[in-house]
Amino acid sequence: IKVLNQDDVTVSVDAIKLKEYWETNKNKYMSENAYEIEVSKFEVQALTHSSEDIKRHYDKFRNDFKKEDGKIKSLDEATKDISLALDKKAAKKTALKKYLKLKKGEAKFDDMMIVSEDKLSYDASSIEKIKAATPGTIIKPFVDGNSYVTVKLVNMILPKPLSFEDARPPVTADYTAELKSAKLFTQIKKELENFKGTDI
Repeated sequence: IKVLNQDDVTVSVDAIKLKEYWETNKNKYMSENAYEIEVSKFEVQALTHSSEDIKRHYDKFRNDFKKEDGKIKSLDEATKDISLALDKKAAKKTALKKYLKLKKGEAKFDDMMIVSEDKLSYDASSIEKIKAATPGTIIKPFVDGNSYVTVKLVNMILPKPLSFEDARPPVTADYTAELKSAKLFTQIKKELENFKGTDI
């Protein structure tokens, strides 16, 4: 018994024929949805908080500060976490103030970029808000790492056929597979024609 499979088949890929294959099948190789966005980012900054503010926050939100065993931390044990929580609260307040100014056109965004859907690096909930937005929508500040980010959707760019260079890796893989399949079929047909069986 002789076993034949594509791994045993070698083929050479002609560059001209590869491009012709892409031309015929270019609609199989599309770009991702992309988003033209403007971004405003405000980083959480380490601030100095009074002992009164720390205690007031602890008294109000002590259930947020727990040990690994589920027990509530003491005020001393929770002080560092409380300071960070207050830092984030202050950053959010500042980000919301700028958000309102951005909506009124009284402030400018920090950056503009075009990002494909698979490269959006925000949390799932924020990505869904961007995807569901209509052009011109400014999304409320959300947490991204150690920052609060406000995003304006300027435009959504629909998928389009990739250029030959961008599509080359998957096109080469698909075209090579087709060539191997055709060559394997030819080899199998030839083997069958020359096959001399033995009665068992």
